[in-house]
Amino acid sequence: MSDDDDLFTAWAQALTERGMFGRVGQKKGVVERATVQEFAKSCAAKCDRGISDIQSSPDDPPDVLAHNGRHHVGIELVELAVEKVRRRDPKGLGYAGKFQDQQWSKRTFQAMINYLLDKKQDRCALKPIVVDAVLICSDEPWLLPHNVEQWLAEAVFTSRPNIRSAYLMLSCDPAHDHWPVFAIYGDLWA
Repeated sequence: MSDDDDLFTAWAQALTERGMFGRVGQKKGVVERATVQEFAKSCAAKCDRGISDIQSSPDDPPDVLAHNGRHHVGIELVELAVEKVRRRDPKGLGYAGKFQDQQWSKRTFQAMINYLLDKKQDRCALKPIVVDAVLICSDEPWLLPHNVEQWLAEAVFTSRPNIRSAYLMLSCDPAHDHWPVFAIYGDLWA
């Protein structure tokens, strides 16, 4: 079995246990690296920008260190999820709530993005450290790429002093050859 097979197996097992980042335990670094690898593939496909040399960071934050073709970058990851659904289904055994609980609105989406960025800003400011990017990841079944694209086009997100850029990546969508990635603000390659 190759290193790639081991990585895929560990990542798949961790995702099966509980979403993108929840309760991955000792597999946290595997999931984070694999997630940034998917981000790198999507960025290469979408805008011909590369990320290489992806590795876990010895310090946290950032979660992952990589190279953007010009210099080393630190990437912090966070999951965007509907908390009330997660609380009803703490073991990740399947849907445990109302259909309406999984629906997204422009207002809820923007509030959650700002909440997660503020939370990461506070964490980075305490260290203190400036991260090159925060990658917000979501596996929400009803957070749809066409809605996200529209909501981001209509929104203005304020940059945070300790976060140079922010991106949102949705899980694999059959309509795309890669995982959908959206810039929130900043530029990881600047």
